[in-house]
Formats: sequence, C-alpha cells, structure tokens
Amino acid sequence: MQDVADQTKLVLGAQMAFGASSFVGRDVTYQLSDGTKGSGTVDGVSFEASGPVLDVGGTSVPLVQVLTVSDSASSGGSGSSGSSGSSGTSA
Repeated sequence: MQDVADQTKLVLGAQMAFGASSFVGRDVTYQLSDGTKGSGTVDGVSFEASGPVLDVGGTSVPLVQVLTVSDSASSGGSGSSGSSGSSGTSA
C-alpha cells in the first residue's frame, strides 16, 4: 500500500511541475506568507523540495501562494514585482 502512496506522490509532483512551467510568460497575482501582495509576469520556474517556485520580476513566489493567473497584458515586458506592496490588485 505504501508503494501506491509513493507512486501517487511522484505523479502529483510531476503534474505540479508541468503545470507551473506553463505559467512562464503569464501574469499572476499572489500573496506571500508575510502578507505581501503583488503581481507581475512569470519569468521562470524553479523546483524546490516544497514544490514549484515562480520567479515574478525577481520575487520568488511559491506556486501555492498564487491567487490568479491570466494571459500577459503586455508583450515584451517582465511585469512588476509587488515586494513592497500591491501593484494594483485588490482582494
């Protein structure tokens, strides 16, 4: 039974990794664990032991803290980081 649980965990991890990779170039809004809210375009994804972490304008955003995802409003820009507050988002 433990083998089934281990295999399920591996499959879920792979699905999260592929899903997070599809966020590159898309706009996200997020709220970090310290309460910081922000938004911007996803520049890249890293894969940590705790799960995928998005690079949003230089800010590391764990996938579980993403609130919304949308198509990029601008082409060619890297978005803005919300590390010091909200970037026009409201909750």
